[in-house]
Amino acid sequence: VIDHMHIRLFTVEAVTISAGHWNTQNVQSPFWRFYRNPEEGASLRLSNGERFPLAAERVYFVPAGVRFSCRNEAAFRHFYIHFDLIG
Repeated sequence: VIDHMHIRLFTVEAVTISAGHWNTQNVQSPFWRFYRNPEEGASLRLSNGERFPLAAERVYFVPAGVRFSCRNEAAFRHFYIHFDLIG
C-alpha cells in the first residue's frame, strides 16, 4: 500500500530581519511553517508561555493552527517555508 502525501508551497524565502522587526503576537495560520536559520537571534513563544530560541542550522516546524508569538532582539537571517500537507 502506498500512501501519498503532497506538499503545497505558498512561500519560500530567505530574508534578513532587523532587530525588533519580527516581534509579533498571537500568530495563528491555516498553513504549516518550516524555519531553518543560518544564525541565532530569534525565538518563538507558545500560548502556554513556553519559549523556543531558534538555534542556528536547526530545523523547526510550526503546525497549522498553533498559536505562537515571535521575537528577535538582534538582526538575523531567516529562511522559511509556508506550506500545506495534502493527503
